[in-house]
Amino acid sequence: MNAPARLTAALLAAATTAGAASAASVDLTGPDSAWNKELGVAFDDGTEARVSAGSTRWSHGKAWLGQWDRGLGVWNGRGDDHRVDGLGSTDTVWFDFESAFRLTGVGLTYVSDVRPETLRVLDGSGATLGDFDALATTGTDTAFLDLSLLGDAGHERFGLSAVGGHSAFKIEGLQGVSVVPTPTAAAAGVALLIGGALRRRRRDAAA
Repeated sequence: MNAPARLTAALLAAATTAGAASAASVDLTGPDSAWNKELGVAFDDGTEARVSAGSTRWSHGKAWLGQWDRGLGVWNGRGDDHRVDGLGSTDTVWFDFESAFRLTGVGLTYVSDVRPETLRVLDGSGATLGDFDALATTGTDTAFLDLSLLGDAGHERFGLSAVGGHSAFKIEGLQGVSVVPTPTAAAAGVALLIGGALRRRRRDAAA
């Protein structure tokens, strides 16, 4: 195999690898922490995210984020408990990633096993991506929601909110996929690299 052919094969192999997706999960439970403006979390594939909280209770939209042995919660002021809830105002937990991430599942605690509670998934602009009803497994207060219906699109920022005064829960964990360049985008990069390598080879041969 000549040099250009070897280069082409190597770059095409790299493109195939770049088109793969990496499944990831993170446990959001932990020792009780003081209220935080922001927390850093790491998924099991090395993906990292910054987590913050917001609430419609205040015009500035901000709130405090807490982490406990049952998951993440929000405190938006006096009289509020430390769950993500929709009672009187809407609490949201925001996740910010360095690159696109596709959410596929979420674990919740403090969920009713009688009346469904509603989780809303938001994109970075605050637009609704989908509403999902959570009902705890009988005799427990935990639920896992399959969010695969959100589709294949990844987002660098998304939020999880409670909808309605009956909804209140903590976020125990997340599952998703770290989105990497598609094969098409990777192939375009390969074409540019191959073209540059061949031009350099021709110049060297002519010298």
